[in-house]
Amino acid sequence: MLDDLKYIQQLTIFLINLFFFFNLKQISKKINIFDCPDKKLKVHSKKVFIGGGIIFYVTFFFIYSFNIFFFDYYFIRTSTFLLASFIFLIGLLDDKFKLNYLYKFFFLTVVLTLSFAADKSILINNLRFSFTEYELNLGNYSYSFTLICFLLFINSINLFDGINLQCGTYFLLIFVFFYLIFGNYFFLFFLIPIVFFLYMNFKNRIFLGDSGSLFIAFIVGYFSISLYQKDFFKSDDIIILMIVPGFDMFRLFVQRILKKRNPFKGDLNHFHHLVKKNYGYFFAVVINIFFVITLITLRFLFQYSTISLLIVFIFVYLLLFFMLSKIKNTKKI
Repeated sequence: MLDDLKYIQQLTIFLINLFFFFNLKQISKKINIFDCPDKKLKVHSKKVFIGGGIIFYVTFFFIYSFNIFFFDYYFIRTSTFLLASFIFLIGLLDDKFKLNYLYKFFFLTVVLTLSFAADKSILINNLRFSFTEYELNLGNYSYSFTLICFLLFINSINLFDGINLQCGTYFLLIFVFFYLIFGNYFFLFFLIPIVFFLYMNFKNRIFLGDSGSLFIAFIVGYFSISLYQKDFFKSDDIIILMIVPGFDMFRLFVQRILKKRNPFKGDLNHFHHLVKKNYGYFFAVVINIFFVITLITLRFLFQYSTISLLIVFIFVYLLLFFMLSKIKNTKKI
């Protein structure tokens, strides 16, 4: 009976996404949220529907509701489900009305802070590492540390979502990895909208939008902490999973601050933009995905040291970045 219900759930999710796939044009006109080219930061040739997050949220809502009514299995707390819904809504409002980054930061901070008070299961109370037996107790700093971690990762994904397929493929790899180590059907079911989205994104029919990047980034962050709390991996393992978008955000912020620019003001100096400009779109997508696959494989399959992997990654990343920057400067001359 349980297996039959899971098949029904999987089939329904597939049909929901199939409906979106064949009715995307009509849905996009009804919702009327588009990303229009400006020939500066947005260089696509025509306006594109930025409702990718809607597809993921509808799937998420169905999975949650179905499990509550038929399985009585609370894979995610109601308070956290509401939090994810509010984060999705913030992203959707940003897509529609182009919220000031300070307002968006404020709303995210308030929603996350209230959520931690309601659901202490996602609070990071201590830090455990793979390379030492020492455990750091955060004590009263657990709230602020957890908040900073969520905000950093959510923002890094928002910046990482700069070219087609990149964010979608990253999420695909993360959810496959989560399913393999955790075995929760939620991750398997969530792969269905990701596959549909990747095809439509490749065809330039839909973008993830802030509603998608903020929402899925939160889901990844939430389950990363859940797996950490169950001791599936350590703090530095989470860094391995998030270092590719995270380090590019760190480099961008440092570079913008040194140039006395607003660190939140967008530009085309992302790593993927530099690769795309010099070597083409395909290579820009492949190189970041190669980084993610390599780091996950070496760490979790071959048990390489996280410190060694992070040092090598940062070295290779910075080497490639400086090489690409030099090519770019040469072309200007």
